[in-house]
Amino acid sequence: GAPIAKLGFPMAPREAALPLCPFEFPRSENHSMAVPRRRQTNRKTGSRRSHDFITPKQLTFCPNCGKAARTHRVCDNCGYYMGRIAVKTAE
Repeated sequence: GAPIAKLGFPMAPREAALPLCPFEFPRSENHSMAVPRRRQTNRKTGSRRSHDFITPKQLTFCPNCGKAARTHRVCDNCGYYMGRIAVKTAE
């Protein structure tokens, strides 16, 4: 007979427990892939995609050199932030 496990149940052979391939699972005739019951409307698709846009970067002009710089960041051109030198540049 089959060897008995610690719990008292007969153990099945390991080959019988695993499928032939890890991606092959037994399927019945009635079971197939999940398919939506009806087509999604344009409104529903648009509502889902309404948050997928990219927001433009907020730019202000540096009061020291006048170049465009991103808000709340050190100016890449002159190194100033909030009226004083934050980073020493090559100038």
